[in-house]
Amino acid sequence: MIYNVPGASWTFQYNSGIANNSIGSPATPHGSQSAFIQGNTNQSFFAQNISLPGGTYEISCFAAKRAGYAANPLAVYVDGVSPGSNITVTAESFTQFILPVLTVTAGTHQIAFKGVGADQSQWVLLDRVTITRVANVVLDYGAVGNGSHDDTTNIQDAINSSYSKIWFPPNKTYRMNSWASITRANGWKVLYGAGDASVIKSDDYVFKLQDTTDTQICNLRLSNITTPYLIYRWEDTNGYQPTINDDDIWTNLLSWQQTQDIGPKFYVAGGNNVSLFSITGDFVTLEFVKTINSRITDCNFRGGKNGILFWGGAGQVNSNNVILRNTVHHASFSGICTAAAQDCWVAYNNCNWNGESGIKAWSDYGDPYRTCVRMTYDNNIADHNWYDGIELLPNEAQDPECDSSGGQGPAHGSTVRNNISTNNRKTGYYNCGKYWTYSNNLAQSNGTGGFQIYSSYSTFTGNATTNNNLSNTPRGYHEVAFVGHTNTITGNTMYRYGTYIYGSTFWNGDGLYTSKLNNYSSNTLINCVLWLDDQ
Repeated sequence: MIYNVPGASWTFQYNSGIANNSIGSPATPHGSQSAFIQGNTNQSFFAQNISLPGGTYEISCFAAKRAGYAANPLAVYVDGVSPGSNITVTAESFTQFILPVLTVTAGTHQIAFKGVGADQSQWVLLDRVTITRVANVVLDYGAVGNGSHDDTTNIQDAINSSYSKIWFPPNKTYRMNSWASITRANGWKVLYGAGDASVIKSDDYVFKLQDTTDTQICNLRLSNITTPYLIYRWEDTNGYQPTINDDDIWTNLLSWQQTQDIGPKFYVAGGNNVSLFSITGDFVTLEFVKTINSRITDCNFRGGKNGILFWGGAGQVNSNNVILRNTVHHASFSGICTAAAQDCWVAYNNCNWNGESGIKAWSDYGDPYRTCVRMTYDNNIADHNWYDGIELLPNEAQDPECDSSGGQGPAHGSTVRNNISTNNRKTGYYNCGKYWTYSNNLAQSNGTGGFQIYSSYSTFTGNATTNNNLSNTPRGYHEVAFVGHTNTITGNTMYRYGTYIYGSTFWNGDGLYTSKLNNYSSNTLINCVLWLDDQ
């Protein structure tokens, strides 16, 4: 380690300098040495004066903390002013940090990194500090951002420019009366804003992506222009746009109420490694068609006619996609829906108050290119949806012999684990197909049943149900109905709060309805009964 390095392009002050990879701290992936800075309550820093043309810039760096020690907060200053909050480096391996965007005038500017912590044993190592010019849709391309001017052309011009990153400045509302296109010819693009402070308003498609690779859209809020007609269920005061699934009121609606589809939409077709993350807003639909290795993560929005939708067909499926840590509510259809998807991970999502199911896998009967196989549904929550909580039908028929492995056999079936499905009007889990694994899921207080499963060669272990079939149908599948053969049903708990009158007798309700052709053992049934069928 060398402190206060003389003659370097950066100026080092107090407890800062250059460290090589041999001192026991994390090795940089970009060479043999990195800068270090120790905690000294803003006294330790290193800085450099840089000549920049006027414009908007993004600063990024790679940083790691000293192995075995607490993290040292780090502050970044441009001309003595911090453009955002401190960086807290918690990883002992180098991780990239992208700092808040800043706009500067032409001239010389000082970039400085300062150690904020007081403990000198807390090092932060930095490498590969990069300053990148980005396209500013307002300053560079004339978007107005006042909520009434149509900024579509300005945004399209920014996308068509040579800049890879497109910045939507905060405290602006960008109205788009049409959509902007991103195609393979544009190369990879990153479109991003300042979260809820960067708003895009539209009643239809906002961005259409075609055959793009490595494109990202993030940190934007989407909003509708027109106020849609809504219907309201239960005690909910937010409502959603009606669909044909609302058969109790559908025929009473006017034509425009039936056909309206208001709200901003993203459409991605044929993409590879496309990412949407940290998208918020109202009446939003995020639609991916025939994509691979792509992701929708950390979004939180009120759905439009759909919420998050992945679908394929015509000889091509969605594969190896991730839908992670999203919250989708009040979509007209399902919060999250997949069709023709393979090897996808749907995890840690929260889907509630949607007009159909919380999470749904939809297929066309008999078409292998519209069937969901080898899927994983993990740690999701589905609550207060108008149909089922989690509806996974690899085939629309109630067929226990549908193959959820894509022909690869039992080790490649789909998995449903650690999910919670509560307070849905119909069933907590409504699934079919063979070679499934259901483990440690909860169904509670759903309208027509906890689990309704048509399956063979599957395992159902460690699941729990409580007081489902709220309508208390006397002869119904209250907690678990498992139709099929050669299944293992073991270690589950079915519980009901009390007894119900059936005819002139008291009856506890069905805890588990299944066939003698299955292996059922070590299940706990409280205030409910086991009902075995001979077939």
